[in-house]
Amino acid sequence: LAVSHVRHVNPLSQAFVESASDVGLVQVNDFNSPERHGLGYYHVTQKNGQRCSAAKAYIAPVLTRKNLTILTRTQVNKILVKEGRAIGVQVKQDHRVVDYLAAKEVLLCAGAINSPQLLMLSGIGPKAELDKHNIPVVVASPGVGKNLQDHLDVMIQNQGKTRDSYSVMPALVP
Repeated sequence: LAVSHVRHVNPLSQAFVESASDVGLVQVNDFNSPERHGLGYYHVTQKNGQRCSAAKAYIAPVLTRKNLTILTRTQVNKILVKEGRAIGVQVKQDHRVVDYLAAKEVLLCAGAINSPQLLMLSGIGPKAELDKHNIPVVVASPGVGKNLQDHLDVMIQNQGKTRDSYSVMPALVP
């Protein structure tokens, strides 16, 4: 996944970021570094000036692999676990439930919200939370679904007299 600095910085955006010190903020060059409190530009997922999505970066290059099957109109209901080990997934496909067993391993890549949801639907998670929803505990793991953090984004809109604008949004992190 290509991550880079923005290719073009609008003059108004540049003036905004440069004003950080005027209000006592640190100018941050990389919000992935340990020091992320301040004002700066977001990095973008672009390659050669085009957005580089996860699908473009990871799926497109391997579409012809014989060991890759992409299912559409399919929702994973739960991870199948046997003796504490993930062995496959149960899905809803065309109004029927189907089990797919893995030859080697199960990789869970459902995002920050759906990964813990799927783990808990599978009985993997905090016992108290699973008990509350009558889900049998397969693996008690108290950290599942915890410590989710959001990053706030503030948008400022104002009509100006010039064509300069925030075409690339700077980031302000308190």
